[in-house]
Amino acid sequence: MSSVDMWRDFFRSKRSGVEDYLKWLRRQDGDIALFHRIKPKEARYGPFGDLDPEIIDSLKNRGIERLYYHQSLAFSLASAGKDVVVVTPTASGKTLCYDLPVLNSIVKDPSGRAMYLFPTKALAQDQLTEIHELSRFLKSEIKSFTYDGDTPRSNRKEIKKTANIVITNPDMLNTAILPHHSGWADYFRALNFIVVDELHTYRGVLGSHLANIFVRLLRICRHYGSDPVFICCSATIANPAEHAELLTGKPAVLINENGAPSAQKELVIYNPRMINTRNGIRLSSLYEAGRLAYKAVSCGISSILFTRSRINVELLLKSLMQQLSKDGKDPDSVRGYRSGYLPAERRETEKNLKNGKLKAVVSTNALELGIDIGSLDLALIHGFPGSMASVWQQVGRAGRRSSLSAAVIIPSDLPIDQFLAERPGWLLGASPETARIDPLNPYIRLEHIKCSIFELPFRANETFGGENITDILEFLFQHGMLDAFGNSGDRTYSWNSGDYPAASFSIRSASGEKYDIYDVTAQQRPRLIGTMDKHSVSTLIFPGAVYFHNGESYSVKEIDLESRKCFVEKSFSNTYTEAKVSFRTNIVSQEECSGHFAWGETKVTAATGMYKIIDINNRKVVGHGVVNLPEDRIDTTSLWIKIPERAQLRPGLLPAMEGLANLLKNLAPLFLMCDSGDIYVSTALSEPSLKQPAIFLSDAIPGGVGLAEGAYDSIRVILRACREQLDSCRCSDGCPSCIGTGIRGIKAKDLTKDLIDDLLCS
Repeated sequence: MSSVDMWRDFFRSKRSGVEDYLKWLRRQDGDIALFHRIKPKEARYGPFGDLDPEIIDSLKNRGIERLYYHQSLAFSLASAGKDVVVVTPTASGKTLCYDLPVLNSIVKDPSGRAMYLFPTKALAQDQLTEIHELSRFLKSEIKSFTYDGDTPRSNRKEIKKTANIVITNPDMLNTAILPHHSGWADYFRALNFIVVDELHTYRGVLGSHLANIFVRLLRICRHYGSDPVFICCSATIANPAEHAELLTGKPAVLINENGAPSAQKELVIYNPRMINTRNGIRLSSLYEAGRLAYKAVSCGISSILFTRSRINVELLLKSLMQQLSKDGKDPDSVRGYRSGYLPAERRETEKNLKNGKLKAVVSTNALELGIDIGSLDLALIHGFPGSMASVWQQVGRAGRRSSLSAAVIIPSDLPIDQFLAERPGWLLGASPETARIDPLNPYIRLEHIKCSIFELPFRANETFGGENITDILEFLFQHGMLDAFGNSGDRTYSWNSGDYPAASFSIRSASGEKYDIYDVTAQQRPRLIGTMDKHSVSTLIFPGAVYFHNGESYSVKEIDLESRKCFVEKSFSNTYTEAKVSFRTNIVSQEECSGHFAWGETKVTAATGMYKIIDINNRKVVGHGVVNLPEDRIDTTSLWIKIPERAQLRPGLLPAMEGLANLLKNLAPLFLMCDSGDIYVSTALSEPSLKQPAIFLSDAIPGGVGLAEGAYDSIRVILRACREQLDSCRCSDGCPSCIGTGIRGIKAKDLTKDLIDDLLCS
């Protein structure tokens, strides 16, 4: 058999496997809300332009005879000194959009330097491999290195002095590079390009920090006489150029015409069947996701199953492994992937998925980014992942350029999932999402101003990101952190504190605290098995909780808040735990007000009281427990909705408020490009300063990152979406897909509709 025939048969078998799977799916008893064919697309090419012949030959050695249009345009604009942001689908070859201008500049001038910034170490390692592959055919030597926490100290001096390309992450830039810029002087003098991949992920806290890190970076570049060009790449969002400018401080040219070809893909929304119409109850989406995944693994279809939470990863993985073992198949052919696993575990999973040793992986959104895990035939998406950008990133994880692939979305019973299941046009239309950051968050801004002073002295009239900070400099001087030289109007401020400011905060969470999780089953040899951020402690690893790790069950025995350690033992329990958090919001000051809607500064108190013990098999509650952990208080920003007087006079006010709060919690993220965990929603029958009932939507981050303000700006659109969801939901008086199931009161669904109507008419 010729090699051509062999590959043709290979792709026929792949197509047949996916086609048979889709035929099987059509025969199932769920509701097919969407069966959409994404047609194959032919390539559109552009010229090589001024690309050095040496690089053109290298591309051809790798089988790349021509550039796609967006690659050609990005190369041309970036080489001409234009900042650009490239927005094209997954697997469209965005990497060459930045590799080509960078490599071209180094081939022409070997002293040239570039910085590549990725949100994760795994992506950085992938990029290093890609550069090595592309540059190994070049006559010119391209010295490229990753620079992260795993880089041996013995290598760091060489990297600072010789690297053409440094591949790093925002954390290392913040703590290890900028504060020590004098050791990187030659590098910064010749820095021509800064590459920012996965731009859409830099939103919220991380994006707000990164915007300030870039202010510091560009200040250092000016000090050494360089003015680097930014090349940004992003998934589809509503404001890519605006977001790039807010993040980098420089206007960017938008490139969004994709020239890459793509094969046919089937996009399906498979809604679990209704089993109780009156109460709006559907078959468990977790069960259906596991069943659909098991069928794919059994058919030999290489698959990835995305799910929203760490606990869901573990529940699905445990179920799949048990079913495979029961049927005499290899349970180790599937693995889990999420934050909290140790780095070595994640790298092993990436490698085995790429080389085909694994048939499937169950993952949170940790694998939706561009980590190279090879080409998969099927992506299963259990529940809306938090943004449309994430949906399309996950959909894009399945597909080869020459064979059929499929993506199947399995909605949960949450309102946001059912809202999209009823309106698939939202999925197929333009992204409604705006990436939001707040570089002026006072908590975040102050930390980076301190870092910038540590890095270079400030003059009294010098700005930070365009903001006059003389008052802040004086404040820090008065508190003994700075020295000041010269007259009051013409002072120079320098750092004099013994503190190292960049190490005093985390850029990825409200709290930089991490908890180490130790398996103490064998008490003589406690074993570190994972980590957990402080934000998740009160809901996932409280004493009495069931903790899962790679399909194994553990019982949480003790948590030491002072040393930030959690101790667990292996357990054979067939249950999991679910904690309930309540919030109390108090207004500090009002920023804006329009009728019944306002936003401003608030204090939010979060308390975890009870938890449920739930049977894995039937999802029934089999017990309860109490969480004894301290309350958590933050200063943040909130939207508040004041309840109209006529709604206050109607019976059933509290059920109506709780119903609307549940809808806001679940639907607002669709418009704010955030996860539901990024916001707190609470109700108050009489908030002290308002002295009337109100509903609050708050940033879950100290100081806020613009979500409350964004909700205030979009509140009528969000309320109309809540009303639409109530109209389309088939239950009679409330269910998980609309106002929730825990609300007590006659006609709570109708009361919630009336409340929304009152607010929209006001």
